[in-house]
Amino acid sequence: MNPTHEIYFMFVTRSNHVSMKYSDLVDALLSYPNVNFRFLNPIEYARHTPLEDFFVRDELSKSKYIIEHTSDILRILTLYKFGGLYLDLDVTCLRSMKDIATDELIKMPNFVSLETFDHIENAIMKFDLVSGREVAKLYLE
Repeated sequence: MNPTHEIYFMFVTRSNHVSMKYSDLVDALLSYPNVNFRFLNPIEYARHTPLEDFFVRDELSKSKYIIEHTSDILRILTLYKFGGLYLDLDVTCLRSMKDIATDELIKMPNFVSLETFDHIENAIMKFDLVSGREVAKLYLE
């Protein structure tokens, strides 16, 4: 699992206590020292970003697809805040991230994946903290 990279799984929960004790997948993931789980409060997470008011007004609760939309928004918000590379869990890397770091695509500061010839998607995205923040801000608006 790319041991030279920190991997973060973020969870949004309204509960103060979430038990993952019985999940084989979680246990397997936690066996890697570079895998981190973070539970977050969306209102706090969006503070001082273009989505602060959106979360305060609880706009996501109006969505018919709240889980999917929350996931979409939080992945883009994370790249807005920190920059970096995002991959969906079902994306399969055929080589180590260390090996592909020299590829021209990975060297590019910003990119998104295509769903079709004329539609972008957010399963694979990379934004830097300068020009990428502007791209992420456009997504969020």
